[in-house]
Amino acid sequence: WYLLLAWELVKDATQDKGKMEQARETLERLQQKNLPSLSKDWMEDCAVYLLTPLLTATKGTFIALSTRILYDHSLPNLCQNLVEGSDFTTALNIVKQMQDSWHKARALIEIATAQPTAENFRAAIDTAKDIQDSRYKAEALMEIAKAQAQAGNFRAAIDTAKDIQDSRYKAEALIEIAKAQAQAENFTAAIATAQDIQDSYYKARALIEIAKAQPTAENFTAAIDTAK
Repeated sequence: WYLLLAWELVKDATQDKGKMEQARETLERLQQKNLPSLSKDWMEDCAVYLLTPLLTATKGTFIALSTRILYDHSLPNLCQNLVEGSDFTTALNIVKQMQDSWHKARALIEIATAQPTAENFRAAIDTAKDIQDSRYKAEALMEIAKAQAQAGNFRAAIDTAKDIQDSRYKAEALIEIAKAQAQAENFTAAIATAQDIQDSYYKARALIEIAKAQPTAENFTAAIDTAK
């Protein structure tokens, strides 16, 4: 209820400057209490929703408050909200406070895959490499490679894909890169990318995507050659 009151005050603070100060006072009173962690899913969901716009009203205590009232399994959702607002620094600082490795990996994936939308690929890759679990690291790098390919940055996408240790995730990344190259009508490069896939099943999937794209450019002969 304190969060809800503070949220209402912050929502109206653009028209009434005094309400921001009232929101800060409300949150200060809240943090003086012996707070339990919220135990029900609906409570945690509400807290995640209400906390995000309260960042400016917490006077530097946002991370401490969030980690006091939310369990680790809810913090990735809070990180997702923060990175949607391009606040990567706060999201990363929250991750540092998390104890559970699985949920920490989930949060880092949210951050790493959101950073490319801000064209911050290098930071996204650095974030992904901080993930200890090899599967989650591979998943994050795959998403980054896909984002790079969609942005037309094919060389960097291929370099990112080569850093993926898991063969399945690497193949999935290369399929998406080949697909993006084909959609850009860069068919020679797309086929070369597909040929880098070691597994015949995944290579076939990549070649299917290329062949499907070729007829849209009225290049039917090439499409048939690719299918062969």
